[in-house]
Amino acid sequence: MLLFSISACLLFILVLRILKLYRFKKIYPVNTTSEFNFINTDLKQAPFSFLKNIFWRNDISIGEPTGQQILQHELTHVKQKHTFDKLFMQIILSVFWMNPFYWLIRSELYFIHEFIADEKAVNNKDASAFAAMLLHAQFGKTIFSPAQSFFYSPIKRRLLMLTTSKQSRLSYTRRILTLPLLATVLLLFSCTLQKENDMPIIQGDTMQTFKFTPPKIVADTNFVTASFPGGHDAWQKFLEQNLNSNIPVDKGSPPGTYKVIVSFLVDANGKVSNVKAINNPGYGTAEEAVRVIANGPDWVAAKNNNSPVSSMVKQDITFQVSEQ
Repeated sequence: MLLFSISACLLFILVLRILKLYRFKKIYPVNTTSEFNFINTDLKQAPFSFLKNIFWRNDISIGEPTGQQILQHELTHVKQKHTFDKLFMQIILSVFWMNPFYWLIRSELYFIHEFIADEKAVNNKDASAFAAMLLHAQFGKTIFSPAQSFFYSPIKRRLLMLTTSKQSRLSYTRRILTLPLLATVLLLFSCTLQKENDMPIIQGDTMQTFKFTPPKIVADTNFVTASFPGGHDAWQKFLEQNLNSNIPVDKGSPPGTYKVIVSFLVDANGKVSNVKAINNPGYGTAEEAVRVIANGPDWVAAKNNNSPVSSMVKQDITFQVSEQ
């Protein structure tokens, strides 16, 4: 009876965590695309993903190369449906929680998920770019299981796998089949590894400890941001021909500068969607800025390692009202 009670409690906790994720989805603004739902939050635990939902943290710039790599990391979890694996494993653990073997399998399964996503985000296995991606944000205090948290796996193991793996094309099925063997090896050699990697070395009256030194971070030159076709001059000409710059005047605005920041998604084919104004100076400026971008041409998609990728873009449009 006690075993069934504990299993029921674990299942109940799992349901509560899932409901908590959907409560976050209702609280924060959601941008919906055909591939995923982008939810911009102020959660310290973000970024993380659950099903088609990517929970982002608003202090991470999505326009920078590291931000784009994190987005590709989470998109990999979404596209490969890693949430279903996690949910299945959570249910198994809720029923067979007393068996330590299943806990080892879950740990390795989650690590494999992270390695697959890391590999997609940093295709050239550049350890410095990967380190920059990890250090771009701070660690959260809690993991919203069964959400797929970007910062879940140990950094050392992820760096090691990314930089030393030579068989990156192994199928997902083969990786899963190796889990029992991995779990057994970890069990047999855990004490040895702990002693070699973590224990201090005592020599006479002094104690020396090993410290992990991250690789030198250099600028990532493999990412190219999305851009308007034809460059800056073409963008200015497009605005001159399509933007109603008299909107604030027509609505009785006083003289001044009205700057609107518009965010939108440019997919891998250059299609523009989810156009929204981040701020609204008033007098119809935000609505006009959104309209002109939403009705404009396709953009040139961002590229990661010369491959087109989806990206979030922020674009400024400024209205100038002069003294009469």
